[in-house]
Amino acid sequence: MKMASQSKGTYEPRAFSSLMALTRSGTEVIALEIPRSEMIVTSRWVPEPARSYTAAYEEFRTRLADKAKHANAQFIEAPPPDTVPMDGWADLVHMNEHGAAIFSR
Repeated sequence: MKMASQSKGTYEPRAFSSLMALTRSGTEVIALEIPRSEMIVTSRWVPEPARSYTAAYEEFRTRLADKAKHANAQFIEAPPPDTVPMDGWADLVHMNEHGAAIFSR
């Protein structure tokens, strides 16, 4: 179920709504925003919608949080990119053990 394409800046509301509908049957749903490394936020090789907290992205996050709240699901926003230091990333999108420990605090 693909809910969003950050590189294209698109959002599929029905997919997220289907996920949130699981709460009606008693399933606990927790939606997590994917953390971003500072390398992603500053890279000129990563498309703008995937790296910056643009107005469109903020609107996207608000819609997801509102849908989750309405469904009695949890929505956990990612911390700021500088929360996990540069040496806490295995690559642009995956934390290493050090970064995961910091992120999990």
